[in-house]
Amino acid sequence: MGGSYAKQLEAAGADALELNMYVLPYDLEKSSLDLEFMYVDVLKAVKEQAKIPVALRLSPYFTSLANFAKNLDENGVARMVLFNRFIQPDMDLKNLKSINKPSFDDPIGFDHALRWVALLSGSCKFDIAASGNIRNAEGVIKQLLAGAAAVQIASLFYKNGLETIADLLKGIESWMAEHNFSSIEDFRGKLNQANNPQSEAFIRAQYVKAIS
Repeated sequence: MGGSYAKQLEAAGADALELNMYVLPYDLEKSSLDLEFMYVDVLKAVKEQAKIPVALRLSPYFTSLANFAKNLDENGVARMVLFNRFIQPDMDLKNLKSINKPSFDDPIGFDHALRWVALLSGSCKFDIAASGNIRNAEGVIKQLLAGAAAVQIASLFYKNGLETIADLLKGIESWMAEHNFSSIEDFRGKLNQANNPQSEAFIRAQYVKAIS
């Protein structure tokens, strides 16, 4: 989205903007830092034109995501959405051609978002929205405990209809009553990196240390 589009959307009454950005790192001549600068430059260009909050929906494919998040934070991003999902390449063996397939069912995506929401929510000024494979109230609760300011759900509603919203709310309210929470703020971020007494769980990625 160029800055001029952002300005037009602001004038039309938008309260905030979410930029869905992904630069496929296939260019052999561009470094990871080159690509990060592209995101920052777009963020700056939009913020110069529009005064409303600007969010970025990001992929998980950054060499140093924490450092990149810090850079975006310093350049005024209002919210990050973790993470974007993409159509994936596949092969049609019968007709010998390349095709694309969606990635609606991606349990790894949920876990990856949970890790980074927990790692970043207690250390950056911006809000974080969790996205990807949130299928039930349990998934919503986990992302809120990790520190998400919001969750984004789409494919569940496409599959089961908007009436699923009532089921999600009922499940969240039931869990809150069981644990004596009167509001979401009572437990939001309770298990993130900053507040969780066992915070090493979010920075442990290899099995060897876990099983030794």
